[in-house]
Amino acid sequence: MANKPRIGITLDFVDPAHQPQGAWFNLEPWYALRYRYASAVEMAGGLPLNISYHMNLIDDYVSLLDGLLLTGGDCDIDPKLYGVDTCHPTVIVKHSRTAFEIALCKAFLAAGKPILGICGGMQLLNVVFGGTLHQHLPEVVINKDAPVVNHSPKMRAFLTAHNVTLVAGTKLSTFSSAETCGVNSVHHQAVDSIGAGLKANALSDDTLIEAFESTEHPFVMGVQWHPEFLLSDLDINLFKTFIESARS
Repeated sequence: MANKPRIGITLDFVDPAHQPQGAWFNLEPWYALRYRYASAVEMAGGLPLNISYHMNLIDDYVSLLDGLLLTGGDCDIDPKLYGVDTCHPTVIVKHSRTAFEIALCKAFLAAGKPILGICGGMQLLNVVFGGTLHQHLPEVVINKDAPVVNHSPKMRAFLTAHNVTLVAGTKLSTFSSAETCGVNSVHHQAVDSIGAGLKANALSDDTLIEAFESTEHPFVMGVQWHPEFLLSDLDINLFKTFIESARS
């Protein structure tokens, strides 16, 4: 059997000193990852490997791994990194995670290896490409002439929250036979201005950018929902294409 593509998966980080809600687990800082990320990679034929934050090992990670999965988590990107001095009160910043993921992402881009960014991972990719973010969607009117979409409904991620429309002619649009697809939604931030070299490939009914792909790299894609829950053929084919890109 051929070797499985090795997919590095980034981890969230909880320090009870700054996030008291994490103290129930351990009084010492700890990494965290929902199992569904690794399960989706395995389902699609990849070998999931968790990546801890070590700046001095980035070259080793790039050499060892065939693809990178940037995950979401209980954190946001410092607005200063996309040129905004004011920070919304809801923003949770984890500087060590963000600094490591940005450096890791840039190294994978330079190596031409595939990257999939999910939720916060999509937001980080957009910032790396020079884009900006909405800091708190509940206070933002995306499009006054479009229907209102609740992007942070109080419902579990294994349930469909709203639809997205796939943009014709994009790579993502080939992953589903339908033009619209139901997705989950558990985020309070999202893409505002899209980064250079990125193209929107899915929009919600309020015209918010729900996914994008690189116009310059074979496979660099970000999605705002959580496809690791595998709610549709779109989610399944997204992971399968990501793994096939890493295989090649």
